[in-house]
Amino acid sequence: MDIEEINKLSRDSKNLKLLYVEDDKAAREAMLEILDLFFDDISVAVDGEDGLHKFKSNTIDIIFTDISMPKMNGLDMISEIRKVDDDIPVVILSAHDESKFFIQSINLGINAFIFKPVKLDIFITVLKKVIKKMLLLNKAKENLQFLNEYQEAIDEASIVSKTDLLGAITYANDEFCKISEYTQDELIGEFHNIIRHPDVSPLIFEELWNTVKDKKQIWKGIIKNISKSGKVYYVDSMVKPILNHDGEIVEYIAIRNDITKLVNLNDEIKSLRDYDIEQQHTAREKVEVGIRNDMNGDEARVIYAPLDILSGDFYSIYKRKDGSTFMYIIDGQGHGISPALTIFSVSSIINNIIDRVTNLEELTSHIFPIIQTFLGDIEQLSYVMIMIDENAKNISYASGGMYPFLIKTPDGVKKIKTNNTPFMNFSPNPVIDEITIEQWDSLLLFSDGFIEHEDDELGGCTPLDIINTPSLIDKATDKMSSTQLDDDVTLIYLRNINE
Repeated sequence: MDIEEINKLSRDSKNLKLLYVEDDKAAREAMLEILDLFFDDISVAVDGEDGLHKFKSNTIDIIFTDISMPKMNGLDMISEIRKVDDDIPVVILSAHDESKFFIQSINLGINAFIFKPVKLDIFITVLKKVIKKMLLLNKAKENLQFLNEYQEAIDEASIVSKTDLLGAITYANDEFCKISEYTQDELIGEFHNIIRHPDVSPLIFEELWNTVKDKKQIWKGIIKNISKSGKVYYVDSMVKPILNHDGEIVEYIAIRNDITKLVNLNDEIKSLRDYDIEQQHTAREKVEVGIRNDMNGDEARVIYAPLDILSGDFYSIYKRKDGSTFMYIIDGQGHGISPALTIFSVSSIINNIIDRVTNLEELTSHIFPIIQTFLGDIEQLSYVMIMIDENAKNISYASGGMYPFLIKTPDGVKKIKTNNTPFMNFSPNPVIDEITIEQWDSLLLFSDGFIEHEDDELGGCTPLDIINTPSLIDKATDKMSSTQLDDDVTLIYLRNINE
């Protein structure tokens, strides 16, 4: 072993707490000269009884011990220690080579056996192997702890079950029992058809088993179930085969999330699509109650062209009681109705608290943790939120995933770039930045749909054109009224009436 390996071994062992048990004073002092090279914290005992006492009184990571000692020999000491710690590494240092000691040592799980007098090279080799094994064991314990924490988190948040190779339930967590209305005793040993709804096609389960059993892959899908009392519920399911080191399936685990409310909402929204034009306009008017615009036409101009009732864009402009102004555009991105529901919920929350918060940071700290609960795994929220103080000098903002908003000043048009990434269900609260501008004429913010349509549908009107020539808003609005748009378009032009 070269010097670099010895140095690494020394680094690995320095922080370990060693118990060294030896009754012979001369042998003990000689061995300590070696041990001191590798351990900073050594508890020394003079016999097995003393060693057991010091083990119980201290936190010990590794044990080196003699066998033949008065009061209690080394093997009897280890036997007592094993009653409270099965894993602590033990190295025997002894002149004995009788077979009975080897057999007893094996039964006690001794990690290594070094004969006296101890040779340094043999000691280093043994120590290296013992520490390597100990580090691996500690890592395994740490991983097991993480796995237990993950399992506890999943059990708390999801509906979990496990089955054997035939599909019989071997484990069902409390959430499974709660939603199915069966006890664990009623579920264990049964098959999942105990909760299968008769409306569900057998082809779905054929596909499931083909995926997890034959292909040994994860299956994902939405399943309609029925509880013990006949209550219908829907779960977003993931079923995974658990494999051993030979790649053989040993069991299956299913993790599900209750999406019954979302499915019911989805069914309600789908029914809206059957409305005629008049009904859809009526529904849209009801939805847009959530939009507030406290400005008159001289103070602000707005272009708002959602594709349909499930638009992903939303906006509002508020004159707050303290004289400040708050405005936002939010754009939900994802599939289905969930982004639209998120947008509507956010607008409702803002409407309720807008005059109870003191600044933009307080507002975002209220709403974004709630937004996290609405967003699915593949959904994200693009947004720009701006708070202008009552003197129209300080502008605080949070922007994620949006184009830069524009501020027209006597020195030209400033582009204020986004200072956050789009918000997802694992994102931290947005960063809030603030700029101070003594004089500014107007401010313009817009969604990505405006950029996508600026060349054709909006008659070539760019954001820079509009902030310099606000009358172009009328031209853009006229063009859109006769054009089929591919995305929602939202634009807010705010004039600084304090100037």
